[in-house]
Amino acid sequence: REGDRKRQLFIAGASALGKMAPESVSSLIRLATDKNHKEDFQVRSAVLAALGKTKDEKGVKVLTKELDEFTAQVQAAAAEALGQFTNLDHKKRKAIFEDLLKLLMSAQADQQSDPNGMTASDRWRRVSGPCQRSMTKLAGTNAGSPNNWQRWWNKNKRRNWDEKDKH
Repeated sequence: REGDRKRQLFIAGASALGKMAPESVSSLIRLATDKNHKEDFQVRSAVLAALGKTKDEKGVKVLTKELDEFTAQVQAAAAEALGQFTNLDHKKRKAIFEDLLKLLMSAQADQQSDPNGMTASDRWRRVSGPCQRSMTKLAGTNAGSPNNWQRWWNKNKRRNWDEKDKH
């Protein structure tokens, strides 16, 4: 904590911790919320990715909270990490899916309302892929576009996603 932070060491440490679950989950959660790394988006992204790799349900709350982060790089890392939680029951996957869909639709709306705006375009470019990849994993289907995802969600949000029939 003292002196100059060594970014690569933190990133390598986060990656190693991601492989040491479940023992490492509380350490990763502490790192994800550590104010010393608030402005280091690379370290935060690596920690969030590692937290996703643990597939430990305790990490979901931290990751979904990061979807509201102002920085698109951090939002994208959290969105990608949330795609790892396919092991959860359908109700919990739906809650994650809905949060991802809200981020996706918000980023699309911002980008469409200000197509030349650097911030909106950057956010859309960074979060659209991770959100859609994670939504595909969680739902077990691919709707293809944000508007199709919204239609799919409206049709399937009350269904049991763990049933064998296709949506």
